[in-house]
Amino acid sequence: MTDILYLRLGTPDGTPVEGLRVAADGSLRAAPRSAPLGAFAAEAAGCRLVALLPGAEALSTTARLPRMPAARLAQSLPYALEDQIAGELEAQHFALGKPLPRSAQHSLGAGLDVPVVVMRRERLAAWLERLRAAGLEPAALYLEDDCIAAKPGDLRVWLRGDEATLRMPGGEGLQARVEDLSTALDLLPAEPPRAALGLQIFGSAADRERHAATLQSVGEGFARLAWLDTQDSALPWLIGELPLARPVNLLQGEFAPRRTASVASRRWRLVAALVAALVLTHFADRTLEVRRVAAAEAALDRQLLQAVQASEPQVRSLADAQRLLGDGAARADRRASTADVFGALAALSAAAPGSGALHSLTLEPAPAGSDAGRRALRLEVSVGPAVDVLDASLRAAGWEVARESGDNGRGVLRLVRPMPGGAR
Repeated sequence: MTDILYLRLGTPDGTPVEGLRVAADGSLRAAPRSAPLGAFAAEAAGCRLVALLPGAEALSTTARLPRMPAARLAQSLPYALEDQIAGELEAQHFALGKPLPRSAQHSLGAGLDVPVVVMRRERLAAWLERLRAAGLEPAALYLEDDCIAAKPGDLRVWLRGDEATLRMPGGEGLQARVEDLSTALDLLPAEPPRAALGLQIFGSAADRERHAATLQSVGEGFARLAWLDTQDSALPWLIGELPLARPVNLLQGEFAPRRTASVASRRWRLVAALVAALVLTHFADRTLEVRRVAAAEAALDRQLLQAVQASEPQVRSLADAQRLLGDGAARADRRASTADVFGALAALSAAAPGSGALHSLTLEPAPAGSDAGRRALRLEVSVGPAVDVLDASLRAAGWEVARESGDNGRGVLRLVRPMPGGAR
């Protein structure tokens, strides 16, 4: 498998950019480093290149579109968003993401909610020209703000100097200056109320010290407040968030990644023919992708129900299993924790349907020395950045998480539900 080189771009001039190379198994080849763009050309050879643009470069939104073929969706999209766009529609580039799952849509009507990124063509062309002039050909181009995954039950805020990006529990995003955070929070939907939400703030220690008073004031009224230090570089954190966030790739249509033929591919025609056959097989298999995505959440539900029934035969439905694991539905904070664990598991399962990120889920007896009545949920997962995000999300929700190595290079997470009335 191929390594991935991530580049976090700043401004389209000569300022240094951040780069980080990640191995196919998710491990870091080295620490993040800052250098002129051209310094990464040699390192990019043989890697898949993914570049992150500042969020202010484009508009990230969601469009409600009727169900129709993809080609017609692309044609109707500009007119569905014309009220949100300043300037001529013809000057804009529209990049579509995958339709949101039915459970995440605002309505169960016939329409589709589709993530969309809108960017001026000339601006996107300038970024690509800068990369290609340095000998770099990106396979994907994302807005860095869209790499922040939504977390049910929590409002997430990323600080970058005097700027802040907010990610709401439902996935909506908002940009504001740190000094205007209190005003920005007033734009949040009334449901769920702020008192039922946690507040997660990501930033460096310097950001925290600089904005301590503002952050303290902003945190008032939330159910809980958590600070996560992004250390000297936010790039590793963004990379860990990316599989769950599933941002929209800007490289579509006329800006699709270039396919450059090498000398070897021209010489070895038999190899090229075999690759073509594999590509045809791949496209045939893509017809099943929608069904796989729809089945991912249902498969997770079945695994959970079977795991609980193995030790509690009287459980007959998923709702019964959820109440059993929650054990304290009368307490709002317990319900929030249970929702967090199911949301985190669903996000891990949906991060790459069919990839086997979640291999097994079983319910185990109480650990030795635990309070009576406690149960442990055992997850066997593929090791990678998504597991770190899952671990952090569960700990932030108040779950006790134990990590260990399993068979075949997999990891094992053991979750113990918080006791009613315990500290979160």
